[in-house]
Amino acid sequence: MGEFLIELIAQFFAEFIPNLLKPIGAAIKWFVYLGKRKYNDILEERWNTILGFFGFMFLLFLLIYCII
Repeated sequence: MGEFLIELIAQFFAEFIPNLLKPIGAAIKWFVYLGKRKYNDILEERWNTILGFFGFMFLLFLLIYCII
């Protein structure tokens, strides 16, 4: 029973986190393009999840750096 719950939670996060990071990466790209391209067009492009991950890690680093 415990393995089932762990597997269920792991699967949830494996599907949830990329869907959360993709809009963040698209927002970073939209900001870099200075709004010249439509957000919906940028959202369909590749690499948004990876860019969102790096953006999230950068914000986390800044938060930790400012606290310490």
